[in-house]
Amino acid sequence: MKRLSNIILIILVGGLIVLAGVRLVALLNNVPEAVARVRDKEEIVRPSRLDVVVVVDGTCQTCTSPKPFLDALQKQQVVFSSIIQIDGTTEDGKHYISSHKLESFPAVIVSGETSRGTELEQFLAQTSVPGDGTFIYSVPAPYHEVVSDKVRGLFRTTYITPVDCSSCYDVTNNAIALQNLGVNVTEDKVLTAESPEAKELIQEYKISYLPTVIIVGDLEVYPAFQNVWPQVGSTEQGGTYVLRDGVKLMGTYYDLQLNQAVTPKPNPSS
Repeated sequence: MKRLSNIILIILVGGLIVLAGVRLVALLNNVPEAVARVRDKEEIVRPSRLDVVVVVDGTCQTCTSPKPFLDALQKQQVVFSSIIQIDGTTEDGKHYISSHKLESFPAVIVSGETSRGTELEQFLAQTSVPGDGTFIYSVPAPYHEVVSDKVRGLFRTTYITPVDCSSCYDVTNNAIALQNLGVNVTEDKVLTAESPEAKELIQEYKISYLPTVIIVGDLEVYPAFQNVWPQVGSTEQGGTYVLRDGVKLMGTYYDLQLNQAVTPKPNPSS
């Protein structure tokens, strides 16, 4: 009887061992699939790997910096596998510009996993131009134009303020208005209407309203400015722009013909 019990026990233990072995084999067979699932999840959440080349003009202190674009790009769940800076004014830089058919610089050339992720694709499509397996971002003016080998978009501004008009709008608001049109003022000066230089400018350009701004320089490369300016000012010979009726949109101004401050009436439609 005891021998029979031992035999039964051996059979049970053997069965358990076989069952455990079968389950172990099944688990081992599922390991590759489980590992693959983990890898798939990691692949989904990992950042896109990009290679970045930044072409700069080492001689241009006033050229627009590509840094804001790079900062925005880094917020698109990406990692820069490499980032190289090239001076476009050197021989190597000129060769790189020619091979990538750049029309201006500073510029940023992005390659790598550019199509990995909807948000990244949308960002690059909205800010850059697709190239041969790359996306090319060119900074707005001022920039170095390749065909002319000159810096485009340089200008200077002169503000003229009225004398003793405390209610007149702040002349620096003109700079803010220009910035809204993509024109960042880098060189300016402020004159009062009684100064000899201001009197000469008022007479030369037949200015009627103050405060105003006179802009001299290369503004043809600012599309938004060119679209709006005919509605608010005049374009004189020699590339000079004078703010005229636009003064009335800024607030209280001084009418030189009436010799008094004028506060525009509110627009009923606004």
